[in-house]
Amino acid sequence: RPAREPGRNLRILLAEDNAVNQRLTVRMLEKRGHSTAIVKTGRAALAALEEESFDLVLMDVQMPEMDGLEATGIIREREKATGTHIPIVALTAHAMVGDRERCLEAGMDGYVSKPIRTQELFRAIEGLLFGSEEGEEAAPEAAETGIDILDRYTTLERLNDDRDLLNEIVDLFLEDAPALLSETRDAIAHGNPEALMRAAHTLKGSVGNFSAKAAFKAALDLEVIGHEKDLTGAEEAYSILEREIERLTPALVELKAETARSES
Repeated sequence: RPAREPGRNLRILLAEDNAVNQRLTVRMLEKRGHSTAIVKTGRAALAALEEESFDLVLMDVQMPEMDGLEATGIIREREKATGTHIPIVALTAHAMVGDRERCLEAGMDGYVSKPIRTQELFRAIEGLLFGSEEGEEAAPEAAETGIDILDRYTTLERLNDDRDLLNEIVDLFLEDAPALLSETRDAIAHGNPEALMRAAHTLKGSVGNFSAKAAFKAALDLEVIGHEKDLTGAEEAYSILEREIERLTPALVELKAETARSES
């Protein structure tokens, strides 16, 4: 069978709570002619599947209310009664050994790591729906540019050099980051490890799209502190995160300006 069936436009359910990742994924899908419905929780994904027919689900693993693994398990239980099977692709920012296996054991059919790369996303989708070879291809390492704030080359390469999409996700990040930082700070002030883990996880997912290694590590450190429910060192870790976001913000503004100059 061909890798893609000509004229086949898919209806895809995207379960993802991060606004930057939502926009990024939807634009990637729209450019291939596919349409997308977006939900932010596993519970909302279950409701959407009750109301509408989809060709495929892209399911974030870590979401509020109900995570992607639990939602997938419920979907598979429902399907035992109907005899159907909708393909589900896991979206995960985790890079732990055995993470892929956990997703497959939960009933997911494929796995795409974040930050999402266009080629990896469509290799997974087409492998499931159209029988093309998916293959196990490791994502290339970020190019060493000598600049530790963000990696321009890797960011654009991941977006297939789509400058308009880059501008969109930069704007979304600049709009969302202050509130996420505020949520992170408030969670520490109120001694709320769950809220800290959620806010830091969302920030980590957003900065990961820009290959911003230092900011990514700072957010990851806070996510781990929240996960372990021991807020010792959280204030210091937050100061590092705040500093890295302050460094990243003008770098992103400059990246947008460079993009505009290169197109003029």
